[in-house]
Amino acid sequence: MRLNTIVLLLLTGLLTGCAGKTPSQKEQATAQWNTARATVLASLAKDQFESGNWEKARQTVDEAAKLDPRNANIQVLSARIWIERGQLEVAERILQAARQLDPKSAAIDYFSGIVYQRWQQPEKAYQYYASAMEKSPTDPAHVLAAAEMLVQNGRLTDAIALLAEKSIGFENNATLLDAWGRLVQQMGRCDDALVLLRRAAMLGTDDPSIREHLALCLLESHQYPEAAELLERLCKNAANENRGDLLIALGECQLQMGRTADAKATLEQASNLNPECPAVWIGLAKASLRSGDLARADISARRAISIDVRSTEGYLIIGQLRLKQNRLADSLKAFQRANAIDASNTVALCMIGFVLERSGQPDLASTYYARALKLNPSDVLSRELLAGASD
Repeated sequence: MRLNTIVLLLLTGLLTGCAGKTPSQKEQATAQWNTARATVLASLAKDQFESGNWEKARQTVDEAAKLDPRNANIQVLSARIWIERGQLEVAERILQAARQLDPKSAAIDYFSGIVYQRWQQPEKAYQYYASAMEKSPTDPAHVLAAAEMLVQNGRLTDAIALLAEKSIGFENNATLLDAWGRLVQQMGRCDDALVLLRRAAMLGTDDPSIREHLALCLLESHQYPEAAELLERLCKNAANENRGDLLIALGECQLQMGRTADAKATLEQASNLNPECPAVWIGLAKASLRSGDLARADISARRAISIDVRSTEGYLIIGQLRLKQNRLADSLKAFQRANAIDASNTVALCMIGFVLERSGQPDLASTYYARALKLNPSDVLSRELLAGASD
């Protein structure tokens, strides 16, 4: 195998170096020529690799390795090619040999981290990424990779702390700020996340993914007009013409802003792109319900439930529809089903109580209002309904 040949040449070079024999002028000239030639071939192999011609790149880098078997950078490039071809065992063996040649190389540890990440060993991958980060503290890729592995290991707080610490040296790095903001958002700290994501968007003006993350955080923060403006621009981008998820987010913004007709049109478009996504049918059901199109709301809610039988929102919408149709028994069943799926959903509890109160059972209704209030003492709806039932 070519790998065995490379390793054999590598070992031969090591043994020759240990012999202590002073090379002749001819040998020195030959070695210099081989090194220069290997450098040229390595550059060619890199270009071939980056253009996607992996097989040709592998052949070229093998030739370079024969000429200069002690060049760790050539070995790293060879490992990268094997990684992209899915030959992770081969890649890691090459990286281990390269590490013997250059123990201080951050790149070797970084690509070993990639190998172990693909092997789904996040703790081992983190160790390599952390080592790369220590050896080359000015490379943000190492910091981001280490943070990603901390998240995979369930150490979200540690990942945020790492990015916060390293941000001092990367305060103008949009990618790092974006990653930091998204992790903070995962912690439920949307206001803090928005500060970071806004900075990232200002710095990374050529990266639409950062604007997307900002838009979705604005949506989660209920800042609908700004979110809608960003999402509308993103949806107009030709690269996003098949992004039904962005249309769903835009439709939700439009719905929350009272632009019901726009929301229906946007969500109709999204349903053509993502017909198997429950969220798009939930959005259409809500928009149809608000516009008084009860038949379309019914069809959309049922479609959502057919895709996801545990769709709490789907059953809540069915319950509201039946309530509008004065079908109290069917409405109660729908709300009870929503409660069975998610016992912590206070809206389901309040609506069960409301239907019971409408059915002439105020005392039983009060118990559901009280349960909702116990789950969420700040819930205004349950408090008002409980007060009304007690009058």
